Amino acid sequence: MAAGPGSDEVDLGRRSFFRHFGRSALLTAGQVAGAAEAVRRGTSDVASGLFDPSSGGSEPAPDAASSIAARSSAAYRSPYRLDGDTLFLLDQRGLPDRFDSMACHDGREVARAIRLGAVRGGATLGQVAAYGVALSAQRHRERRPSAVRGEIGADMSSLRSARPSAHALRAALDRLRACQAALPPDADPEVLAQALRAEADAIASEAMLDHAALAGHGAAWLPRSAGRPLQLLLHGESGPMAGGMVGTGMAVIQRLVAEGRPVHAWVTEGRPTGEGARITTWELRHAGVPHTVLPDAAVGWLLQHQPPDAVLLSAEWLSANGDAAVFAGGGAIAALAASRSVRQVPVLLCAPAASFDGATPSGAAIPDDLRTGREAGSLIHPGTPPGTHVLTPAVDVVLAEHVAAVATAAGVVRPPFDASLSLAMTAPVAG
Repeated sequence: MAAGPGSDEVDLGRRSFFRHFGRSALLTAGQVAGAAEAVRRGTSDVASGLFDPSSGGSEPAPDAASSIAARSSAAYRSPYRLDGDTLFLLDQRGLPDRFDSMACHDGREVARAIRLGAVRGGATLGQVAAYGVALSAQRHRERRPSAVRGEIGADMSSLRSARPSAHALRAALDRLRACQAALPPDADPEVLAQALRAEADAIASEAMLDHAALAGHGAAWLPRSAGRPLQLLLHGESGPMAGGMVGTGMAVIQRLVAEGRPVHAWVTEGRPTGEGARITTWELRHAGVPHTVLPDAAVGWLLQHQPPDAVLLSAEWLSANGDAAVFAGGGAIAALAASRSVRQVPVLLCAPAASFDGATPSGAAIPDDLRTGREAGSLIHPGTPPGTHVLTPAVDVVLAEHVAAVATAAGVVRPPFDASLSLAMTAPVAG
């Protein structure tokens, strides 16, 4: 990202940063510096180097950093970039044919982009929401402290309601609120703006490193297939567009590719806006991964006739007992994969640290996220008669009993998911 107010130095020494990553032997000081550089530059070249197991503890060299992207004709684009007082979001509604951008100058404009579906994926939403709030503080810094805080509060309320099922968004806003509360009410608005910008930088950096560590553990957990590609079913958005330069479930696949392990991905498609066929396939192609698109409704056929080695799901909201909100349809896929009516296929849940809420006891307490109106009605089928009521859940819940393991930045957690899951999500260590 281009330098902006308060961005000349990213405070990688803050306590929260090292609470999550400082004790992980998987990520060296050089890789931490590489992640910070990727956040500043708004590119994924450095981010891709976090998957390369041959980086050897130093900042990735240019050829190592682009080892994933070099497998295709072009590198990934970042889902967002910051240029001065403007946050540019890559409008995902046009991918892969168009690369339009939306310019946002405050949190309310970011919230509008989220509601329109221009930016998706809980992890990315948390990051762009954080930068939106920081830009609001910067935009109004010439006003009275009370007025600035009023603008920030209004933006936070708008962002919080934009995607109720994305815990990373809520967690990012909670961190920014705590950062604001740490300063006196009459603090200089310029100081407040710089503090919020530094916290937003930390949120983005931490997410990148968290996802890269998660990918390493998830790849190590997956079985090794002799003489054939590993067959993986990938459901829901889990690539860089949804993760903020480093994905979650797809990051596991990228790590496998970086290790030289052949992979074939089965990509489900059933969402109204076609993210699987449009975006996931585009990301897999750029990662050099052979893939096949399969309708959600045909997953049962796949499990019966060509069962994959594992199913990869990514958590939008992870509860204390291991239940998780995942992209709609994931709960049914996990239940079917775990069913004895077909050959049981293990489900690996990829859970970023920001998705975990220890105060949510089970999936029953995770908020619903029901889409209606233009997004749900006009895209399900162009022949839907006018006036037909359409409802599209954004997420559903995968039950812990259907999950074989949870991949976290601290390691892979296996059932029963109790205190061990909370420990892994709140105090990661090398596993």
